[in-house]
Amino acid sequence: MPQSLKTKQGRVLSKAKRSERFWYLDGSIVLLVEKTLYKLHRSRLSTVSLYFARLFGGPLPDPEIVEVTKGDSEGPIDGEVIDSCPVYRVTCISAGDFDCLLSTLNEGITFAFKKPSFLELASLLRASYTLECPPYLEYATRVLREMWPDQLSQLDPEPSEEQRNFAKETLQLSRECGIPEVRKRAYYELLRTPGFGQVFVSDSDSDEFIDDEDLLQDSQSPLRYVDIVRLVRTREQLQRAWIEIARASPAPSVVPCALEKIPDEKLNPAQGPARNGCRAARDKSAGWWTEQVVCAPLFEQGLLDPLTALQDLVDVAWDELGFCGHCVGERRQLWEDQGEKLWGRLDRWLGLAAPEEDKKKKGRVK
Repeated sequence: MPQSLKTKQGRVLSKAKRSERFWYLDGSIVLLVEKTLYKLHRSRLSTVSLYFARLFGGPLPDPEIVEVTKGDSEGPIDGEVIDSCPVYRVTCISAGDFDCLLSTLNEGITFAFKKPSFLELASLLRASYTLECPPYLEYATRVLREMWPDQLSQLDPEPSEEQRNFAKETLQLSRECGIPEVRKRAYYELLRTPGFGQVFVSDSDSDEFIDDEDLLQDSQSPLRYVDIVRLVRTREQLQRAWIEIARASPAPSVVPCALEKIPDEKLNPAQGPARNGCRAARDKSAGWWTEQVVCAPLFEQGLLDPLTALQDLVDVAWDELGFCGHCVGERRQLWEDQGEKLWGRLDRWLGLAAPEEDKKKKGRVK
């Protein structure tokens, strides 16, 4: 049971307990966050946080550093004094997030050697955003962006542990803290996860009927209805695009061989054999494609993760199959371009960017 704390006026904060780590003997202010009391230094809090600078009525740091603006500051609890320090109630943040921020204030140098885990980062981001702590907000935002990059070139075949386990949480965090640029990668990690990462009681590979009660909802970060709709629609679009790509090998008209345009009498000694090898490779390409793509695990992989499947096509040793250097380059460029095209279309399918027509209309309205 938490130890009761008597105030100067004899009142009792019966449900509150002192923080074991953040109760400084020379502290000048007491904060009540949820059911935890913190005895801290007023000047330090006011220096790092716009929120506390307003709360304590001191001079504000440069407000241009932070883009967000909070509502009215909370005031002290009337008549409550502990160890000669006024008591302030803070309701806009959880005790866990506040603990993380205070730890970072004291031991932030450790992040120079080891980046925080996702859960630590999420707490620090929420706390620094809510309490408006510019340097810590900038740091946490940068690390989150690095963890969820929005460039196709940074899409790894295997997601990291954070990307595999915290895509839903990242979507929620991006909305809470105004970081929309991380959503694209978070969405794609869900897209290439069976069931969009939703947990079922029944084995997903079984033939058992799954009713509504079998779906385990994560109360902390469930997928919103709009997210599920976007994911379903986008997966349909991606699968349609992959089937169109994977159903047959590229036609010669799509990736024409440059050597075929050279008259026989102008071929040099190396180009003749290269052209013959390329012709033989094209003749065999339909059978190879059926065996290695259509009837292979790559096809099923592409239905779930087409961007990685396209990269696998890029990485095939096409020269070893007999294609000339030009055709190898053209084939790889073809699938790289298709991957970039799909990656770009995700912005529209996932509602991350308005169509150009809508942007123009909005511009005319303004």
